Amino acid sequence: MIRLRPVTDKDLPFIERVYRSTREKELGLVSWSELQKDAFIKMQSVAQEAHYKNAFPSAIFEIIEFNKKPAGRLYTGETENEIRLIDISLLPEFRGKSIGTKIIQSLITKAAGKQKLLSLHVEPDNPAYQLYLRIGFKHINNNGRHYYMEYKP
Repeated sequence: MIRLRPVTDKDLPFIERVYRSTREKELGLVSWSELQKDAFIKMQSVAQEAHYKNAFPSAIFEIIEFNKKPAGRLYTGETENEIRLIDISLLPEFRGKSIGTKIIQSLITKAAGKQKLLSLHVEPDNPAYQLYLRIGFKHINNNGRHYYMEYKP
């Protein structure tokens, strides 16, 4: 069973763990100690959270739970005309279980019900890019680092 709940201060170590799971490939390329990697992840996670809060002041920050266990994070923002999927990240052990697909499909249903555009940015080498295409998102443009995608109801 998938459940969403608001992020609280006690979730910060979990948020860092989820963030680190998205950067493991890159961390494997550096010769840093675990202490250095942990410090880097903490700094980058805090910076990312600050950026999201600044860029999307009305965003909703949620923890994804699967069978009552924290599995990932979902950050969304909503304006008059759009729902933005800011971030969805799952820990590796929860990937490939259709959790992300179900959450995205529920966002599509929500956006369609409100006649709003659903949008996101994704890195081109992120496996989720193919998922977004299969679900029906359209690749609109890229900024050199991310693809901007939309799902129109």
